[in-house]
Amino acid sequence: MGEYIDVVLYDMLDKAVEEYERTGQISILNAAVGDAAITLDSYRGETYPKAHSGASERLQDCNLLIFHIRNAFAHGMRQPRWNIKYDEKRKVYLIGDLKLDLTEKHGKSVDVIKDDLVGALRYLRAYYEQNKT
Repeated sequence: MGEYIDVVLYDMLDKAVEEYERTGQISILNAAVGDAAITLDSYRGETYPKAHSGASERLQDCNLLIFHIRNAFAHGMRQPRWNIKYDEKRKVYLIGDLKLDLTEKHGKSVDVIKDDLVGALRYLRAYYEQNKT
């Protein structure tokens, strides 16, 4: 699955970004980001099923952030919405050089451009690979 995820996170996202820049159709980019998020979450689940209590807080946050992004797209890729049910999970996620503020996002539309979710997913993939054990 490692090679497939790289195709999704790099090749497919690059093509979707190019198409968005050419046409301005956000739905194309939303679909690609959603697919990439779902793929990354599946990969994370297969390689590291649970963020156990011995895992670093950053690795646990990495797992949660991947889940939150996937969850936002799982029920509506064309018009994704943040669905962060638990108040304690609505926070600023700091993972290495990545900062994503989800404190006020619950129930709101996802903005893949403003939140730089393409960059976030790529960063999370690299961070996860370096720190999953």
